[in-house]
Amino acid sequence: MPRNWAAHITDMTQSRVPRGVTAGGQFKATGRSEPSPLDGPGTFTDYDLYVALDRYTGVRTSNGDKAVLTAYRDAGWSPELLQRAHSFGLYKWSLGRPGFVEKNPDAVDRIVALEGAPAPRIGQDAVKRAVEKASPDDIRAAVTSWHSHQDVDRFQADLLVAGNPDRENAPDAERYLALIRGGVPDSTLDNKRFEQYPVEDVVAAHQVESESWKAGNLLRRGWTAADVTTYGKGVVRMWAENRDELRSSNLTPQDARTWARVAGSKFTPALAAEMQSAGVTPEEAKAQRQANPKWSGAQVASSLMHAPVSEHIAKKVSSEMLTRVAANPRLLSAVDTAWTPHEGIKNEDVECIERLVADGTVDPKLIGSASRSGIPFAQMRPDHFESPMRMWNAGAEGREAFDAPHRDEWIRRGRRGGRLVWPWTADDFLAD
Repeated sequence: MPRNWAAHITDMTQSRVPRGVTAGGQFKATGRSEPSPLDGPGTFTDYDLYVALDRYTGVRTSNGDKAVLTAYRDAGWSPELLQRAHSFGLYKWSLGRPGFVEKNPDAVDRIVALEGAPAPRIGQDAVKRAVEKASPDDIRAAVTSWHSHQDVDRFQADLLVAGNPDRENAPDAERYLALIRGGVPDSTLDNKRFEQYPVEDVVAAHQVESESWKAGNLLRRGWTAADVTTYGKGVVRMWAENRDELRSSNLTPQDARTWARVAGSKFTPALAAEMQSAGVTPEEAKAQRQANPKWSGAQVASSLMHAPVSEHIAKKVSSEMLTRVAANPRLLSAVDTAWTPHEGIKNEDVECIERLVADGTVDPKLIGSASRSGIPFAQMRPDHFESPMRMWNAGAEGREAFDAPHRDEWIRRGRRGGRLVWPWTADDFLAD
């Protein structure tokens, strides 16, 4: 019997429309749109709530989890309220979590209280966090106030006050308002660590460093809005750790800006001031730094003001003492020969060496022998340098202080393995 192809093709082109959908079909070439849960007047259905939950919270109720749908419906959530919460960015991470409805019974009341309120500006997550903590009555009061002043910043400041759990000690709305208008980032607005600083200082610190933790470091180091105005953002940013040093130096604000802009970050304010006093220009410092990229700022400064110092000397003393050592030939010779059981010579020890060799009674080269005998720099006296044996005997206490902890640890380990001992014996020392 011949097949009725016309009727067969007609059957194939009929679209299968799911229940509740008035248009479209799974075989349609163009996509079909779902009905909006907010379209049209009247009460919403479970299907409307299901679509809103899926759209705004990511909750899937199509796998038979009717308990979720029922919980939201019984708690008073409607598609309109879910859409409002979503538009405000509220409950972004928790709205669709299991148990959210049970753990947040007054969440619906908060969203209802936001009716007619302006949405927070982009990035103002602190305001959203405040709404999640504020009471519905406080939110409603802030919205009512908004209708009278129409100031979005002030509305957000009112919400921050309402959402602070420590209402008695919380900043007032005027402080929040000043911070918001000063462009302070969201992570600072409800950060208690910033409450101890004046508003103008917090705003100025964030103008220098946009990240909250960096701005917080500036405030902890004592930088103020007046400092930022005086020296400029570039100087404050580059010498963030040297505020007191900068203020005690003889650099004028203009000099500081020039050194920061031209010479670069290798030079501290003290080094820049010292070089400027010696007649060195920022351009000369920059050229020497670029010619010797591995040099520290102190090495560059020493080479320009006095004479180049070796890497050996640069590693022995701190950068703040290097120019002082380089400026004194006798001290430079003494430091060159000095030895310490630890790495580097402390600043106070450099000062002791300087006093010893200052009057010319002590040969700078003998400082190395005295240090190898074990005499601490602070205990060296001119009479110790009369003979090698006297020098060795004077260092007995220092050698014992070095040996004792290493010997005790060696004994504790059962005398296994080698142990660190003083590098020279009496014979070795006297032979030198």
